[in-house]
Amino acid sequence: MKKHQYLCYNGKIENITEGKSTPHYFAASNSSKGFLSYFGDVFGGRDIKRLYILLGGPGSGKSTMMKKVASVSENEGYTTERIHCSSSPFSLDGVIIKEKCVAVIDGTNPHTYEMSYPGVREITIDPGRAWDTDKLYENRDEIIRLSKEKKSAYRKAYLFLRASGLMASEMKELVRQYISEEKLRKNVDLQIKAVLPKKANSDFFRTVRLQSAVCGLGNIYFESLYKSADKKILVKDSHGIAETYFRYLYDKAVENKAKVTVSYSAENPEAIDGILFEDTSVCFSAYCNEDECDKIINCERFENKKAMSVVKQKYGFAAKCKYAIDAQAYEALSQAAAFHELIEEKYAPFTDYSVTEKISSELCQRIFG
Repeated sequence: MKKHQYLCYNGKIENITEGKSTPHYFAASNSSKGFLSYFGDVFGGRDIKRLYILLGGPGSGKSTMMKKVASVSENEGYTTERIHCSSSPFSLDGVIIKEKCVAVIDGTNPHTYEMSYPGVREITIDPGRAWDTDKLYENRDEIIRLSKEKKSAYRKAYLFLRASGLMASEMKELVRQYISEEKLRKNVDLQIKAVLPKKANSDFFRTVRLQSAVCGLGNIYFESLYKSADKKILVKDSHGIAETYFRYLYDKAVENKAKVTVSYSAENPEAIDGILFEDTSVCFSAYCNEDECDKIINCERFENKKAMSVVKQKYGFAAKCKYAIDAQAYEALSQAAAFHELIEEKYAPFTDYSVTEKISSELCQRIFG
């Protein structure tokens, strides 16, 4: 298994091992439409029979608890999906233990989870009982100030991300008329025949896993989606054409009742950046190392380069604007993450971590016996 190393993020560096038994994904995104949670799609599936929801606030040890559960699960040999926080990727938003049909998630704002069968399928756990709330109250002014600063930073980030989305839309509109959709459709029709199972499924089935996120690091991604496939196909983008390619590919998957895992773009939730065909283990992804993929579909082949020359200057200017706006969004998200860490530092002295450890041990006992 290959080690995938993040860049420095708020002074931290973490090595993450990705493989078929240790996939890493996201379940939420900071997008052009604000914060979007896919918790219902990721954790609401029929393959999860028991869902433990951690309701404690900042500094209560939720991510540490989930990391312990994941570590025990991996040591026991179970397929363990680590679902990372899209704003602070070194923290976890959830853990899925496939063979146990169990998941543990952070159920606090903003990624709240609507329970279907409380006490039956969903069980709530409160790590916040480890807090000394009287001492926290004495420090309320500073905690409230930092919380407001964090909220302000996120507001600024989402304004920039919205502006970035508008620029991306303008860029796509500039080149739309120079794309040969007929050629693109023919290619998708050819590809789909090779990835469908010999025996058709009774119905279309979709699983959602996000492979990318926008945070203080920029646009980052995990490699787990394509690494889980036997055949890997890179859809190499050109002027936003990959978005159209993936949309047609997805429509064909629905039409042919395929079983797929879909990854939605972190920046644009209306776009898809990866589709794994489960029955044949073939993955089409916008994120795939060229030296690792079995095939490359270069979307340049679907554009009229000569005709596009008339909008080259306008497109280049829009791209530069988007790049500058994105940089401001990343900076604001980095500031928000820094404020979140400061808030957690304020909680830490008044958290009894022996209680946190006891809750973690009890949770592992319930899951693994």
